[in-house]
Amino acid sequence: AADALAAADLRRAFTFSTDDKEFDLARTPGREALRKPAILNLPDSCGGPLEARQRGLEEMSFIGIPIACPPGTDAFQVRLQASHPGRLERLVVDFLALVSPDGSAPWGETSKGEPRGFDFCLSPSRTKGQSWGFYHARRAVPNGELVTLVIPFGDFVCAYGSGGLRQRHQGQEPLRAGEVVALALVSPFRQASAETSFTIHSIEAVRLKN
Repeated sequence: AADALAAADLRRAFTFSTDDKEFDLARTPGREALRKPAILNLPDSCGGPLEARQRGLEEMSFIGIPIACPPGTDAFQVRLQASHPGRLERLVVDFLALVSPDGSAPWGETSKGEPRGFDFCLSPSRTKGQSWGFYHARRAVPNGELVTLVIPFGDFVCAYGSGGLRQRHQGQEPLRAGEVVALALVSPFRQASAETSFTIHSIEAVRLKN
């Protein structure tokens, strides 16, 4: 069980790539990226789920949802449904906690361009000089079923750190609530035969009960 401390605003969801070429292709008229960005249906003002589709080709196309984690946060609680047209009974979902030293997005605010491509490119070259990183955790969920996941901070491993967070990666230091910028997710390569559809009902910063 967990106590909810803060909820993410699903209407602020964004897409990003970690590859320069794919980012440029997706935003160039008449061109098409091989790894398309997640296609979002954002909730309206009355609420509702966030919908996205993503194909796990080398894990370069992500959906992110900004969330601030108050002091005392030690886990994320995510209510979602993941569906895949293949015969897989269980689907893998990779979660990334994006972090920066002060908990703000060093890559800027979301800007919706035309044509709609990725909102951001978080490649090493495009974020050179910025202090940010991400932590990774993985979960398997039943194909097509609505589930509630509680993912403790202790399950996240630092997979990347640059600038002021480089030592965080090298020392494998734990995830800190005050540095969380957003929670991102992606369908991994094993599900690359088709797109995985995500319906995200809520993401919360929570404190686990003893």
